[in-house]
Amino acid sequence: MAEPISLQVILDPDVSHPVPDAVCFRTGPPGEDPTTQPIYTDLDDFYRDLITGRPLPLKLVVRRVDDERTVIAIALFLNRQLPIHPGLPSLLAASALWRDFPVWGRSHVDKDLGRFLAFLRAAVPPSGLDRRTLGERLGAAVGWVRDYVLLGVLPSMPPPPPMPDVKDIGTNGFVWAETAWAASLDEGWVDLFRMGHLRGILVTSPMGGRRRVRIARKSLWTALNLDAACSVLNEMEAAMGQPPGWQVRGDALDSPGHGTEVEVKHIVALLVRC
Repeated sequence: MAEPISLQVILDPDVSHPVPDAVCFRTGPPGEDPTTQPIYTDLDDFYRDLITGRPLPLKLVVRRVDDERTVIAIALFLNRQLPIHPGLPSLLAASALWRDFPVWGRSHVDKDLGRFLAFLRAAVPPSGLDRRTLGERLGAAVGWVRDYVLLGVLPSMPPPPPMPDVKDIGTNGFVWAETAWAASLDEGWVDLFRMGHLRGILVTSPMGGRRRVRIARKSLWTALNLDAACSVLNEMEAAMGQPPGWQVRGDALDSPGHGTEVEVKHIVALLVRC
């Protein structure tokens, strides 16, 4: 009579590297000969080895679980029907797109799938969870991945944020849109990129005469000089007696955290020249 296979996942931030007779996921770099021991720095090679039949130990070792890709790797290790399921590649591709393009990657996948990936990541934050809570969260998250792939079922998630209200559309993918004061400008721009816009300005509704603003472009290929706009906007803040707080972060230019009193029409007029 065949004995059932017992698979084990070990989560240990202080584990040595490599661990003998174990699958090592993100515990350290692979050796000079990757065929000697299954050591993986990310999900892609692990998935490939699973579907191509590489013999693997029955123990998986990870140092930390702080993103959705590690959760997916653990789900694949514990549920061997998942790697060969035809619904899995779309999940892996969506996760890889978000990994490679963290600002707009989710705008090019199904919206519910993108929300699911963000929900998985939020369930296992990099810090702040005790070991017991993390174990409970991880067990639930592995179940969510299994149910999504095998059954197409999503867990109960918070309602989606409101869609930005597009006020105007210009040339070369330019957009001006507004969202609620409390809404996430990150998520708002994901929706705007999903609509096909490439650059522009997203503002919140006013509160106390101020708005939060994010000016963004999708990539360097998109014409929008954020550094020049930042310099002018900080000069405008100073002229209004306000501290300069506009900052460029990658392909985005954010207003001060408390918002800005600069009128939207003036910002739009500036961006047309940038």
